[in-house]
Amino acid sequence: MSELSGKVKKWICEQGYPVEMHVAKQFREAGFRATQSEYYVDPENGDSREIDVVASCQRDMGEILVRITVCVECKSSTKHPWVAFTSQDTRLAKPASIVQRPANKLGKEFLHRIAQNKYAHQTPLFKMGERNGFTLTEAFTSGKDNAYAACISVAKCARSLVMKAEEASQSQGPVCNIVIPLVVIDGKLFECHQDDLELEVEEIKQATLIWRNQVSNTGHSIISVCALDGLPGYIRSVSKLSKFVFDQDNVFRDMENESLSEYKNRWKHLLITKGSTGST
Repeated sequence: MSELSGKVKKWICEQGYPVEMHVAKQFREAGFRATQSEYYVDPENGDSREIDVVASCQRDMGEILVRITVCVECKSSTKHPWVAFTSQDTRLAKPASIVQRPANKLGKEFLHRIAQNKYAHQTPLFKMGERNGFTLTEAFTSGKDNAYAACISVAKCARSLVMKAEEASQSQGPVCNIVIPLVVIDGKLFECHQDDLELEVEEIKQATLIWRNQVSNTGHSIISVCALDGLPGYIRSVSKLSKFVFDQDNVFRDMENESLSEYKNRWKHLLITKGSTGST
């Protein structure tokens, strides 16, 4: 390796690119389709923005294309641990922990239909912990709030992907897309909570943030936060969630019978319009 190549490699590592590459590789090895440096449209101002990794798996359930998508913001923070502040009072009712997820119209319909399913309540990522996070920060710094910026980024990306899936449902065919916002940290993640009168701080691998910022256009923004060494376990949880969703044949069959007439009439009109346009 030349001296310049070494300098370029050092710069690349300092910018955090290896973290993105590692995260994408981990998802691919688990059977997901993963792309890096995806662009999305900011739902608030229409600007084009970049997200580090988008990973997804999908399956045709009858006429409905069902997709589980994880949008990932990666942060390298080896010198500054991140802290999730948690509380037993930060919680959602079991049905709300399912329904209040970023999803397009058919995705929301599916989530409402399984919201009372006791097996769904025990499914990884739908199941809430005893304590959940209400805010996230980066320790030992008084500068830019990277934790807040990361949460804003994945929340906006999730909403943008939901809007994109709804556009596809309106123009191409039925899509049911459920989106999971995830922040991955190459560094240490700690939990801080009040235990009686003592402040407890301990290192963790994963946290769930129930964020009151509603930028994702749900009741709350439910965001997963994961240290890099906890990523394999997190991906296994996403795989289990996907398996549960893809096993709900009866739910999707009922949705086909009851929920698709509006879409089918629109697609029929579009096909007729395209046919007429092509013949002139």
